Amino acid sequence: AKIQANPVNFWRHIRWQATFLVDLSTESLPPQCVHAPEGARFAALPKLSGASLTGGAAQPGAEEAAAWRQVCRNPPATLCRTKHTADDRNWIVVQQRRSASLGFDRPWADYVRGFGDGENFWIGLTALHMLTTASNRGPGVNLRIQMTFWNGTEAFAEYTGFQVAGHEANFSMTYSQMSKSKSSVFYDALADGKGAGFSTYDRDRDRDSGSCSQTWGRGGWWFGACYKFYPNDLYPPGGRNLDWKYMKWASNKEIVSLSSVLMMVQI
Repeated sequence: AKIQANPVNFWRHIRWQATFLVDLSTESLPPQCVHAPEGARFAALPKLSGASLTGGAAQPGAEEAAAWRQVCRNPPATLCRTKHTADDRNWIVVQQRRSASLGFDRPWADYVRGFGDGENFWIGLTALHMLTTASNRGPGVNLRIQMTFWNGTEAFAEYTGFQVAGHEANFSMTYSQMSKSKSSVFYDALADGKGAGFSTYDRDRDRDSGSCSQTWGRGGWWFGACYKFYPNDLYPPGGRNLDWKYMKWASNKEIVSLSSVLMMVQI
């Protein structure tokens, strides 16, 4: 009841799960990991509980877990992370911003493949496609976005039916709806990019007459014309900044500057 009354309490109960990593430079590719981008070094297999991950009877999430086994990452190994929440749901972290130490102004190839370190990273569009289209329980998966504003306020938004299409469809993004009962914000800032292809500064697939990426920070995202939420934008220098070229969550009435963002999908 305490968690339901205050969404912030939900996130205070998150605990990290260990991830088993295989260094492909010294060991053979494990049979569970059947997809490896060119030059990949690390294969990641999550240590999650349940028969679906250990070869037993199928359980909810088995299809997504199998897809995760296929996501072989490049170094650094910290890109491969899972979380388990108090309501017994398992998640994979797919995007994280905590500081300005790593730039997200990167070309198309980087966003397809994935990049980052332990503090800031993007898991990659190929991995996102695999993770969000593997379920036979319905279209897409749940997406959870956790944000921290520069005044210290935490905010959350959850979406159902989130899925990313394949390369042939420019990794377009869609979802069913925003779950208002599981969100602490009321405005759906992700809606502008619903149905849009993924764009970077060197590959424009947005709905604007110009290039949203080139105009605003040169990061990659699902731009409409152009955005209300853009976690891959420039990190605000020196704290709060409401300039549109820095990462933020916006509505039709207000703009909120972000100090951190975490995105994860349920498996």
